Amino acid sequence: MMVRVCGVVVVVVVMASAAVMTEAQDSCRYWCKKGSPQQERYCCELDIAPPIAVEVHSGACPAVRWPCPVGVDTKHPSPKLCAHDGYCRANQKCCYDSCLDHHACKAAV
Repeated sequence: MMVRVCGVVVVVVVMASAAVMTEAQDSCRYWCKKGSPQQERYCCELDIAPPIAVEVHSGACPAVRWPCPVGVDTKHPSPKLCAHDGYCRANQKCCYDSCLDHHACKAAV
């Protein structure tokens, strides 16, 4: 009898997780690729604010930073998170940042 109860609990948990994932996918407006060799995709812009026009700025993304900075750096604050170049200034690109695990505006190279 205990095995059946556990099986039912597992099914309920899996179904609830799938519902949350589907809800997040439905509210995603823009998907980005991580900088990994597998090019894993993630939702980088939820449908929670007015959309910003998609732009493609000239230049290229800088090399992925490593190691990640430790502590607060007042001279170089954290980059602005973005989904595409339209979020960034004209001289910047929206690039994957491994330390933030998200795309961020960075100076184009």
